[in-house]
Amino acid sequence: MNIIATREHVTRRPFPVTTLSIGVVLTLTLSACAGSVGKYRNAGISVTDGQAAAPDVGDVNQLAVPSAPTETATESGATALTEPGRTAPPLANTSAPGSQPGSAAQPGGSNAGPAPTSGDSEEGRGAEESPAPEQPPPSQEQVREVGVTPGQVTLGLFYPKTGAYATYARNAELVVQAAFNEVNERGGIHGRKLAVKSYDDGTGDAGTIRANERRARDETFAFLSLISQSNEILAGFVEQDRVPFVAGNISGEQARQLRYTFTPFPYWTTQARILPGFIKNHLRAGDRTIAVVFETSGPAQDAKEVFKATAAEQGLEVVFEQPIDRNQATCANEVNNLQSRNVGVVFVMAGPIGASCMLRDGRTLGYDPIWTGVGASWNLDITATATGGAADGIETLGVAPTLETPVGREFAQVMQKHYPDSGAETEDAMVLIYVMTQFYIEALEQTGQSLTRETFVSAIETKMNGWQTPYVPPPRFGPGDRSGADAVSVTRCCVDGRWVTPDPGWRTSF
Repeated sequence: MNIIATREHVTRRPFPVTTLSIGVVLTLTLSACAGSVGKYRNAGISVTDGQAAAPDVGDVNQLAVPSAPTETATESGATALTEPGRTAPPLANTSAPGSQPGSAAQPGGSNAGPAPTSGDSEEGRGAEESPAPEQPPPSQEQVREVGVTPGQVTLGLFYPKTGAYATYARNAELVVQAAFNEVNERGGIHGRKLAVKSYDDGTGDAGTIRANERRARDETFAFLSLISQSNEILAGFVEQDRVPFVAGNISGEQARQLRYTFTPFPYWTTQARILPGFIKNHLRAGDRTIAVVFETSGPAQDAKEVFKATAAEQGLEVVFEQPIDRNQATCANEVNNLQSRNVGVVFVMAGPIGASCMLRDGRTLGYDPIWTGVGASWNLDITATATGGAADGIETLGVAPTLETPVGREFAQVMQKHYPDSGAETEDAMVLIYVMTQFYIEALEQTGQSLTRETFVSAIETKMNGWQTPYVPPPRFGPGDRSGADAVSVTRCCVDGRWVTPDPGWRTSF
């Protein structure tokens, strides 16, 4: 086992801190994935008028969702805008493939930041009054990019406002805004305040994304998005439009060809190379037959093939593959397929809805294999809750801090300070959004005062290559290199109903 960093060995730029329920997942690098499953069951959460119906907490086939906070105005524009003939360019398909969460800074003041506005104003969100910056803002001659003014830079956040994960993703914008409030209270970055405008991705719906990307490219400086299927679609557009893009998850087989897309988390293909060693040497299950249960997205299918090849190299036997739908509510047939083949280890590569379905129905049918997976997908509290205890004892690979870690506590403090009534501080899936936002903030810091989309990309490639941080494993970025992070942690279910990180440190192998 190769431990490349621990909490004690990580240093970080001071970040004053003053301060995910069910489902963002937005897997929230979460891992929401699209596609039908052919002859297999295609059951899903019911959707009415483009909005996912909130699951009935009394129905064991659905995920329980807490009451949503008071909604803030957002701009969707999901169905009104189209651009005939404009499609996302195809993505290439080549192969591509660390410090554990560190100590959080101490809380600062207790004044809450402003709630996000509708985003209809020219300047976007987050322009609250704060002390004057230490250095003067750039002159107008230095401002040459959409979404950048002498006093502000605006991020375009894509997340589900409609579709299967709309209810679960309700706090995504608040998380970004809270992190921005922390920065703005300190005067911003290089004289500029940080603002966010949000856009609907329809939970990976291509038409919704096409319409809103067209707006966002002309209104914001860079994009941020977590859901896998949305990222696949957006990545094609940002290459065409030359917009920097912080993506939660994208296929490692595609990533090497992308100049403007960066993901702070290890690709699923990278994790799939590590997982066979985890099964063999950590779970001690090398003598058991293995099956892969996967959603039919590009990242999942690429990772499945990498896993099978690596498992074969290490003498592991993969005997079955089982596709499932992203929103699948019952999985008895799929569980029976595994059980009839005497599968002893099940690698589930899905979001929390599909994974919860498999775990719950496996327990109901008396099927008890070793379940495992990669992060961030379903190793979240939403799964623990939805399965009613069926996730207990499971260990998976992890790529982001859990709530009990110093970074998790930092996140909770920031959310409690700025949006105490949102409930976001208890949502471990929202930590993923928070971590991605910190990556974006650091990239702005490293870029300097002369901010353009090209200087931003260049700064990530040069100054953030091997970034030592408590938030994510050190990434590998450079001109022509999108290897990303190559290390993982271990997550375990559960302590008091929550996933935890039992062993500090990022690992490149087991």
